[in-house]
Amino acid sequence: MEPLPLYGGFSLLNALRPINKGEMKGIKIQFEPHTQQIFEEKLKIFSNTSSISLHLKGKGVRPEVQLLPESGLLPFGGVLLGDVVERTFTVKCLSNFKIHFKLKSLAKGVDNRAGYSPFSFIPSDADVEPGKEVVVKVTFRPDRISEKFYEFLSINVPNQIKEKRIYIVGSCYPRSAFVTLHRPLVFPTRAEDLIARHETSFELIKVRDEDLIYSPANNRIVLEFQKPHNSEDRSEACFTRRIVIGNCKLNDVKAEKPTAFEITMPREEKGQFFTCDKLKEAVAPGSETVITFTYKPSQPDPFIANIKETKDIGQWIEVKADLRLSGGFVKPGVADAAQFDIILRAYLNQI
Repeated sequence: MEPLPLYGGFSLLNALRPINKGEMKGIKIQFEPHTQQIFEEKLKIFSNTSSISLHLKGKGVRPEVQLLPESGLLPFGGVLLGDVVERTFTVKCLSNFKIHFKLKSLAKGVDNRAGYSPFSFIPSDADVEPGKEVVVKVTFRPDRISEKFYEFLSINVPNQIKEKRIYIVGSCYPRSAFVTLHRPLVFPTRAEDLIARHETSFELIKVRDEDLIYSPANNRIVLEFQKPHNSEDRSEACFTRRIVIGNCKLNDVKAEKPTAFEITMPREEKGQFFTCDKLKEAVAPGSETVITFTYKPSQPDPFIANIKETKDIGQWIEVKADLRLSGGFVKPGVADAAQFDIILRAYLNQI
């Protein structure tokens, strides 16, 4: 017999033995593809008086799944402390054979006070038939106030063509109305980019959860506009800052109320450099609104603008805007209105 190529995908499992007249013996051939492609080989067997050849053909395949949502982002938004919220994502089998997947955590944020994860998954592993799909239910059950709840998961399928991942994010607030910095939800490229927050018992004693979000206990919101690198720097961070005001969707629909906010911009001379696109608005339950603050510095005197020695001369200016937040669901005994100071800080290139 001519030996089969070492990396051709096919191998002979049993040794060839003498065959007496009228006897039959089986030959075991194993197909073990190492890549996703079609393999073809010829197996030639010789005797003292004749020879035969077999055409071996096989196709190497790898499992493939589709994740819905395709963006890999599953935001829960803001959740009222004590409520439970559910979302779903779907794993679909694109292969022509059954696959098995298992959810594997790559990175996570804070845990509940009770010590367990705020997110649970049903099922956490399952078989998926060809062309079929499995819906995974994600339950978000936070027992503490935080904006640091997240879990980065791998849809682990052995030997899959391309690993699928999903990023799950949620926040929990003491009342339905909340204010926070605008942080666009972006899919992380690496698990290492997500820095899990580890808390020791000593830290938990020193810092309350209410102090780590914007609340009556922490009502100073600082929006600092980045200092331009030069006079030609027009990057957004130098002239735009945003916050988000939201209203949590409640499990008890009857307890839902709209949230209202009102922003009063500073009237002092330096306040003329700052504007706000939304000064007053109502926010429905389950909704959020983005508020943009813009820094518009005055143009430098053209006489001195081209003098090298004066180009980097300037100063940091700071003004205060007032934010009043009211409405929404609040627990009995808690004040309906909350007051916040919005500190607008920017660099003014002016003598």
